[in-house]
Amino acid sequence: MKNTTLRISPRGTVTLPKLLRQQYALDTHDLLLAESTAEGILLRPAIATPIELYTDERLAEFAQEERKLEARLQREPRLRKWVEEGSRKLAIETKQRLQRRATASTR
Repeated sequence: MKNTTLRISPRGTVTLPKLLRQQYALDTHDLLLAESTAEGILLRPAIATPIELYTDERLAEFAQEERKLEARLQREPRLRKWVEEGSRKLAIETKQRLQRRATASTR
């Protein structure tokens, strides 16, 4: 994509053109790092991971729910197959999306 002029709104926001968002696999609510460089402002995709510290009680709740789920999956083989297939699909889609982003950021 050739150089494009962008306008800063009164709130300080800038809209990236659709072609750039597609080229770099950027979606709504994705995060970007803004970095000052000798050439100007550099925008790079960023990843933020929320951190939650769990109490012992909360960990016990998770364990209890996992036991309930495992018991249900034992009773219902079709449900287990459906969950496993969904997990595989999600893993493949996530891997493909990360690969697209990695490829886009090296361009």
